[in-house]
Amino acid sequence: LNHKIKDMKNPFYLFGAHIFSQFLIAFGLDTSKIKFILDNSDSKHNKRLYGTKFEIRSPQVMKQDLSPVVILKAGVYNNEIMEDILSNINSSAIFLE
Repeated sequence: LNHKIKDMKNPFYLFGAHIFSQFLIAFGLDTSKIKFILDNSDSKHNKRLYGTKFEIRSPQVMKQDLSPVVILKAGVYNNEIMEDILSNINSSAIFLE
């Protein structure tokens, strides 16, 4: 993932306020470009992902972004999340799995 995001200038987000995101960060994901952690759960919004500096927001925050990049490692939920974002939030979103 770090190699893929190195030269991209798009707005970046990491999807999922859960252990998968914490593992990615702990194992060296370059977080310098990440604006927010995205999650669909209202109960997590406006909180911080435990062990990180990142605040959690609704995917709606990227509604107006031009070609936002979403780092997505949510296992069996990846397709469902991608379809929802592309259909209902931002059809120009780019996903890195």
